[in-house]
Amino acid sequence: MLAFAALLAGPAIATSTSPAAAAAPACPQVYDPLTPAADRSVDVGRITPEPTWRTSCETLYRADGRAPEIVFEEGFRPKAPLDGQYDVEKYVLVNQPSPYVSTTYDHDLYKQWKSGFHYYIDAPGGIDVNKTIGDTHRWADQREVAFPGGIAREYILGVCPVDRQAKTEIMDECRSNPHYASWR
Repeated sequence: MLAFAALLAGPAIATSTSPAAAAAPACPQVYDPLTPAADRSVDVGRITPEPTWRTSCETLYRADGRAPEIVFEEGFRPKAPLDGQYDVEKYVLVNQPSPYVSTTYDHDLYKQWKSGFHYYIDAPGGIDVNKTIGDTHRWADQREVAFPGGIAREYILGVCPVDRQAKTEIMDECRSNPHYASWR
């Protein structure tokens, strides 16, 4: 089970000779792409082009203006799960209402936004945007993972408020999500 406090303390460094490096645990594969969804009404068959689903287990991140009191209850819900933009490339290039909620592999991407909160996500799957549409588009450096149907509250590890002037997380005010439930 992934503990938020341990995650904030920093990753353990494993050398190539350590047992942990030699025998890293496999990431459990989840075959329902809507497993982590906050809204399961999304029609996965409408997604174009054919999505490349993320199969790794690393922590993902989302900068957002909504307070933890809301997100820890509702999760991250998509703006338009039924009639939004299902084409991944069009969604990425012209950020428009869609069935997706975006996250990133990049911990520090929050520094580019003016959002007040930095959320830590532990969810299976999601669409690896660069592997789906290529990495030559203007937003490729964001390293996005898009979740059709959003992200249910139990996949959100926790949150750190952001000092918007300093562009840093306020570490002594980080909070664990009481609804988080490890899926591994």
